[in-house]
Amino acid sequence: MQLTPVKAEDSKIFRVSLWLGFLLLLFGIAGFRWQYIDLRPVHTDESENAYLLAEDLAGDSYTFNPEHHHGPTLNWWLKLPCNFLGYSKYSDMNMVPLRAAMWVLGLATLASFWFFRRVLGVEGMLCAASLAGVSAFLTYYGNYVIHETLLGALAVLALSFMVSFASKPTGLKAAGIGAIAGLMFATKITSLIYFSSWGIGAGAVWFMTREWATQYRMQQWLLWGVLALVAGMVVSTLLYTSFLQHPSGIWDAIRSLWAYKTEMGHEKPGTYFLFDFVFPIHHPPYGSYEWGLWGFAFVALLALGIPTFRKNLDRSTQRFTVFLFASASVQVLLYSMVSYKTPWLLLVTWLQVAMIAGIGFSGIWRFHRRWLQVGVVLALFIGLGVQIRSTAMLNGIQHSDPRNPLAYAPTSANIERLPEFLNQQLHDFPGSVEIAVYGSFTWPIPWYLRTFTNVSYEVNTPTSPSETVVILTDSSYEKVNPKRIAERVIYPFTLRPNFPVYVCISNPNQMSHDLPIHE
Repeated sequence: MQLTPVKAEDSKIFRVSLWLGFLLLLFGIAGFRWQYIDLRPVHTDESENAYLLAEDLAGDSYTFNPEHHHGPTLNWWLKLPCNFLGYSKYSDMNMVPLRAAMWVLGLATLASFWFFRRVLGVEGMLCAASLAGVSAFLTYYGNYVIHETLLGALAVLALSFMVSFASKPTGLKAAGIGAIAGLMFATKITSLIYFSSWGIGAGAVWFMTREWATQYRMQQWLLWGVLALVAGMVVSTLLYTSFLQHPSGIWDAIRSLWAYKTEMGHEKPGTYFLFDFVFPIHHPPYGSYEWGLWGFAFVALLALGIPTFRKNLDRSTQRFTVFLFASASVQVLLYSMVSYKTPWLLLVTWLQVAMIAGIGFSGIWRFHRRWLQVGVVLALFIGLGVQIRSTAMLNGIQHSDPRNPLAYAPTSANIERLPEFLNQQLHDFPGSVEIAVYGSFTWPIPWYLRTFTNVSYEVNTPTSPSETVVILTDSSYEKVNPKRIAERVIYPFTLRPNFPVYVCISNPNQMSHDLPIHE
């Protein structure tokens, strides 16, 4: 009887060991990321997203606003912890459960790397998941209550469907790709940038392997394309219209492409992403926080140009590397051309670079030289060590340091003490106290005042405000009559770096004069 040798990758012991190893890796990353979930003060975008969620919970259904809103998918996701905990209004909310929901998304994104093990290689998949898991960038924004975190999870899932489709195309997979794309479009309109970049990446791969595309008839390609398009349109239409309760929602989504109003202060130069986040030379001493990830990604690109190196990678892996590199480059290019920039716009790009890094590790590992394998593993552990140290610094004690390249318009820890401070100062006031907040830029103050009643917000500042507590932001302090200011006790706070907030309280004889620390 002839025995057929069994490859290690196909053995049951190997598969079980791989599953257990991957789960242990995810558990370790879960604990590592959880420790940062409540350290950072609530960001402006988080407070606004929570407010929109509260409006959704209090009303009958979500109504999309093309001038100011992103898509509704994030609201549907965050409703899960809100319904479980019984949140029904803004004052009920706590940011930790909402961030925990985003933490779950970050872990789900890493878990999805499992679906790339055939194209990245087992060793490449583990490397990519490790580097992405302890990445300072992905950890920082992985706990943010923002749309990009959800968009990243959906993008990785969409890429896994594309890889599976490229291996064996079917109508069901095409519809799956379309449905996930519909979810992405219903998360944020800028998903069109990713769709465009992926199309260009697929075009680059097509020039490499035209025989793959030509083995299927044009009618077959048209059918798959129609299935994907219909699935995407159905999913996005249902979400934008709140399941057909607001039929104009899908048109409003399209209209937001030219109707959306961006806030001032987000205009950045074209070099912003390269020199502020990839290699943040403008933010010393934070110039080398992701060298492990970028170093192995560079090795992967090097592998494509060296024949002896390239042959270590399967044709499918080579094609996937070209796809990832081409699409990531287009994403950076398109975002660089737009004046409105925030760092988390690169979250999907960062995940793609992590996959490229895994391919670089796999390319070296597959030389099957013991000394080289030991060396590349050692290099990986050094890279992970550097990233863990940087992540602990950037996400931990220096999470709101203005020099931190990831801390975009960070909320000062000073403002977190505002609710407790007001409760202490207003404890002896009889009856209900009126609180008025004046100024154009007040977020996230509404989050910190969410448990107070009789709070009003006005853009235009009167010269003689009459409320018991007057909170003045940005330039509103200069518009108040100096005599009325002199009648109050003024307590300086800080909303963001170089952004003072003045809490002015009447009846000075009843007030204590313990000033909060002005940061």
